[in-house]
Amino acid sequence: MRRKTRRDANHKTIVDAFEKLGCWVGDLSLAGDGWPDLLVWKRSFALVEIKTDKGGLNEKQEKFHAACPGTIAIVRDLEGVETIVRMLG
Repeated sequence: MRRKTRRDANHKTIVDAFEKLGCWVGDLSLAGDGWPDLLVWKRSFALVEIKTDKGGLNEKQEKFHAACPGTIAIVRDLEGVETIVRMLG
């Protein structure tokens, strides 16, 4: 049975910030099974896991991150959004 998914409290703020900076955002947050919350595109793409200041990865997220090392960014705030957008070009 699949666990109910939920979005972090800062989800909308993070998505809005990416879009305001010219990114296309695909919301994967309801996919569950450890998938990152977002696919963000601007010249290249990033898989983004949204977390609050104190939030951590659950067991399925840990497994997903371990299977794809270095490909998923954890974003907690607007500074994190700006960092990802700079990386994307």
